[in-house]
Amino acid sequence: VAATSASIADKFGIKSQADMKDVLSSFIFQGKEGAFEMSDAAQYFQEMASAGASFGMGKGVDSVKTLGGLAQIARAETGTGAEASTAVQRMFTQLKLKAGDLSGGKYGDKVDIYDAQGNTRGITELLPQIIASVGGNDAAKKQTGLQGVFDVLGYKAVSPLVTKYNAAYREATGTPEDRTKTAMAAV
Repeated sequence: VAATSASIADKFGIKSQADMKDVLSSFIFQGKEGAFEMSDAAQYFQEMASAGASFGMGKGVDSVKTLGGLAQIARAETGTGAEASTAVQRMFTQLKLKAGDLSGGKYGDKVDIYDAQGNTRGITELLPQIIASVGGNDAAKKQTGLQGVFDVLGYKAVSPLVTKYNAAYREATGTPEDRTKTAMAAV
């Protein structure tokens, strides 16, 4: 836990005791039985923090909580905390590697990973947009395309979000654009 706290403080700029307490309590709350638990965070969060920082997740408590949430999502698709950590790390790596392909429209509608200043856009903004743009409205094409973006390991980090997107899209009404907006909001 001490090593995890030190890594969080370093990678995410957590300086105050109150902020660190907030982060650690969120890990405990997020890590309910059967999920990415506090013991997993203590063991694997340093690696995920490095990957998130390398991607440009930003600083502060909210960035750490977002990374913890991504670990929870990945854990729903994987068998262990180690696999969830690997999936999240691979997701970040693949986003950087495939940034040109995504912005060039290789997988569907163009998605820019970087803003006009060259900074990475927020992951909570990017993932719904990438999921919506890849493969259009065809669930099979979407899965195949997203596996091309994230590769098999990284796809495990977003698979529960893809399932959520597809279900919300199917249940939504209105134009395809309306349904896409609804599905993106669900993600």
